[in-house]
Amino acid sequence: MKNRKDKPGNTELSFSGVHVIPLSREELWGSLNDPEVLKICIRGCNGVEKVGNDAFKALFRIKVGPISKTFSATLTVVDPNPPAGYTLHSNMAAGMAGSVSGKADVILVSESMNRTRLSYHAVVDASGWVGELGVRVLGSTAEKYMERFFDTLVSATESPTPGQSQAGDGLAGK
Repeated sequence: MKNRKDKPGNTELSFSGVHVIPLSREELWGSLNDPEVLKICIRGCNGVEKVGNDAFKALFRIKVGPISKTFSATLTVVDPNPPAGYTLHSNMAAGMAGSVSGKADVILVSESMNRTRLSYHAVVDASGWVGELGVRVLGSTAEKYMERFFDTLVSATESPTPGQSQAGDGLAGK
């Protein structure tokens, strides 16, 4: 993770990761574009609504250090290349607490019939109170949220939903 603080109240974070998900590339693409899957995987999420072919609105609560705030977010998929990847733009606002905007490049590569390597690189800019928290607090919080997202996604893919008999089918029908 690379960090930069341009001026008081503004913090820019840059981070990357690679995760292997036990789904085919097509199934993973579908899961990453499914509001119900996103709601399950995003920590503190109260709901995700698809508001266009490539756009979502979400409401979630984020805890950073001792404080938690509710954010409303707009997520927009830019340059979709199904099922190979896309760029995701996000804008989140928490009123007087500040805002967070970001861009993430997501690449999906098949490793086998039922395994896909997801790699991402994200740059996030936080301002206001959120930016004041600084790089160390925001960076560790962002890493925890990302790890939980992928841990939940993997767990959901390995746990069949009622009526499904094979492990790994939990999200495959999404």
